[in-house]
Amino acid sequence: MAKNLTKAPGELSKIIALKIRSARHEAGMSQVELAKHIGVSFQQLQKYESGTNRITADRLQRLAEVVERPITYFFETGSVRTAPADIELIGRLLGWMGSSRSARRVLAVLARIRVLVKRLLRKYGYPPDLQDVAVQKVLQQAEALSADWAA
Repeated sequence: MAKNLTKAPGELSKIIALKIRSARHEAGMSQVELAKHIGVSFQQLQKYESGTNRITADRLQRLAEVVERPITYFFETGSVRTAPADIELIGRLLGWMGSSRSARRVLAVLARIRVLVKRLLRKYGYPPDLQDVAVQKVLQQAEALSADWAA
């Protein structure tokens, strides 16, 4: 018997599924953590992220709040916007990359630091509106330390 194509996920459903996974990663959360926050099992969250199951509007709104994204983020089909502070930091890091052989490793570590700092701030109840500033300060300190080590 042929599969019912009307139940197959459409292009927007696939985009939303990918955005859910991306937002969770960027927020530094595991599937178990995010699932707990939105009131589903981690298996259900896996189905949302793979596009096997569609997410309701109410649950998507709650997910957006937890990962600190506007609801419109999940419907954007273009490239993800980069914050101005990140653009400046990326520019400085790219300039520094040309002068150091271990720069790629350090960049990978900085990305991991960002995720871990966000996770710690969230865990200990740091105000969400101040989290990005705190992460930037930690990354600036890490950048300064790595510049000292390279010298």
